[in-house]
Amino acid sequence: MFSLVPMLLLVLALSIDALIASLAYGANNIHIALAPAAVISGVGTACLGLSLLAGGIIRQAVHPAVCSGISFGMLFLVGLVTLFEGLFKNYLRRRRGAKQVSFEMQGIRFVLDVFLDETKADSDDSKDLSVRESLYLAAALSVDSLASGLGSGLSDIPIFLTIAICAVIQFIVVLAGFHLGKRLRGKTTPDLSPLSGILLMIVAFTRLF
Repeated sequence: MFSLVPMLLLVLALSIDALIASLAYGANNIHIALAPAAVISGVGTACLGLSLLAGGIIRQAVHPAVCSGISFGMLFLVGLVTLFEGLFKNYLRRRRGAKQVSFEMQGIRFVLDVFLDETKADSDDSKDLSVRESLYLAAALSVDSLASGLGSGLSDIPIFLTIAICAVIQFIVVLAGFHLGKRLRGKTTPDLSPLSGILLMIVAFTRLF
């Protein structure tokens, strides 16, 4: 029987990136309205939901013991990568110099800068995150959800309950992070990305029991 604790830990882990980004937006006085917050939450939840459903389909055709092993491996690996994400970002910032790695899709320019600094999604420097820019940001924040969702979907996680809880929590986290960031403007905030990695690795070990 699936415990609600791993599900909640998974949702919290996947919401930390959104919290980090919204804190940065608040600290830089870049406004996040309700619509962009809903887009960020919706895209992240959709990515998680699709990968959970894909994992659930695979689970029907694969032996449970194999599913548990794969689930553990995927979640642990994503957690490990996330744990050292801050160091990786710092390395890229030092190495990139003035050159940007970029491509375009449907008129939206995606650059490595958004991975390194989420506030770069405010591409027009309007200090107001638009719906289109929030799509850009949401895409950058949703990468972990795809791999983590697929790994979690291989277990007996309640998919639709997880999707619903994720949508609500991420929406609240984005708005709360923005307002908290405004209050913390000018102050140093800790790097929370390792916490996401730790939570994902904890979830990974629950797949073995």
